[in-house]
Amino acid sequence: MGRDSEIEQLVEGLKRGENWALKSFHDRYSTPLYRTCRRYFLSHEDAEEVVQDVTLTVWNKRESLRNDLSFSAYVGMIARNATFKKARKNIIYFTIDNYLSDEHLNAGANVEDELIGSETERIIESLIAELPAKKQKVYIMSRIQGLSHDEIAREMDLSRRTVENHIYQTNLLIKEKLNLNCWVFPLIASEWQFFL
Repeated sequence: MGRDSEIEQLVEGLKRGENWALKSFHDRYSTPLYRTCRRYFLSHEDAEEVVQDVTLTVWNKRESLRNDLSFSAYVGMIARNATFKKARKNIIYFTIDNYLSDEHLNAGANVEDELIGSETERIIESLIAELPAKKQKVYIMSRIQGLSHDEIAREMDLSRRTVENHIYQTNLLIKEKLNLNCWVFPLIASEWQFFL
């Protein structure tokens, strides 16, 4: 039996609400979906959630499946949208983490918030470690030690403007690396081609 006829049978089984078809769908698509999600910086839990979301979406929309359209492209589209949604949620948590103090976050944080925050923190720490020594020291003194721009300028014998520029450039770098519109989305979009 060819791959196309297997997929046609799978689609027909899903349309009829057959349990074997749901299991077959999960067996065929869950591992490639999961691996792709993990390659694009989703945590283990987020990747598993995307796989579940895709499976539920296909199951809930099974009656509207069409044999004349590529089922794999349809699954790829659902997966891409679920991944974008999850990644956008992670960016929102990152933004909240940056704009609220630690006390506010800790007061209302749940386990998911803490996991997202720790993953984001790991990425930022990695980016900071790659900075030139002087820029790295300025950023750490500002963001971690909480020193003012004037205090940093005095301690490092730099102008206040130079300190501000170092911090601005580092923040810009971090935002660029974490901005899904210019970083993760194009990569994810091209990766889902394996379904086509």
